[in-house]
Amino acid sequence: MIAQPMGQVWLWASYAERLQIEHPEYWRAFWTEPGHVGHDEPQHVGGDVIDSEAAVVRVLTPGEIVADERFRTPEFAQLRGMAALFGGMQGAAQLPMAVEVDHVPDGYRLGTGIKIVSGDAAGRQLYALVGVDNVFLCEASNTIMFDQDFAASLSSDPLLGDMSVGYLISDAYSDAIQVALRSRREGEPRALFSDCLTGAWTSSIVPPTPDDSVISLSAGDLDEAIVTAIIRGDPATDTNVNGSAFEKIDAFRLGVLGGLNECRTRLG
Repeated sequence: MIAQPMGQVWLWASYAERLQIEHPEYWRAFWTEPGHVGHDEPQHVGGDVIDSEAAVVRVLTPGEIVADERFRTPEFAQLRGMAALFGGMQGAAQLPMAVEVDHVPDGYRLGTGIKIVSGDAAGRQLYALVGVDNVFLCEASNTIMFDQDFAASLSSDPLLGDMSVGYLISDAYSDAIQVALRSRREGEPRALFSDCLTGAWTSSIVPPTPDDSVISLSAGDLDEAIVTAIIRGDPATDTNVNGSAFEKIDAFRLGVLGGLNECRTRLG
């Protein structure tokens, strides 16, 4: 587990950003307050720290990692294995999942945080699931955050109900899907495509659902979704940012009735 801590690193990569937001005091205290290894015995961990700027030489897909002769030597075995695992997922072989940088100083590479500071991806925070030499296979935080009190207030609203929360969370997932697919949609077309994907998700939880399903629609949920779409629509027909109420309802309905294929065909 210590020699090959993949489960722990995967957990860290998935929750690192959330942990830093929810417990900001820990990251300072680790190096400055008694009772923390960084303060009490820094000689054991100081050499693991990587704090450096580097230039991205290239962005790699799983397919490119598996095919590249450079990564066929033993030290890259874990990198190739993870790339093959991700690349075997439908449509994932050509998704960017790794970065190669021009240099990396000595330090502990697993779990390394990589912050993009320039270019089209500026501001993006990644975490390394695998780090070998100067190549890092990364995962973003994969976390959708929401205000729990606000969600509770929406859910208890007699007009909006709990489906309004489901709609908003699905909308966030839908936009994440567009990011992963490197969609070039912006503004209204992007928002309407997310509405359609939300409709496709909604259709998958219409009863009867499988016995192991953890969520399904109940009476009134579709009405709540329509109300949510209306409220989120542009205030005027010439705004063209999120789509008008009628456009959003139409996109949502397209997803419900036609599923993902109709979303791609009609709005893609």
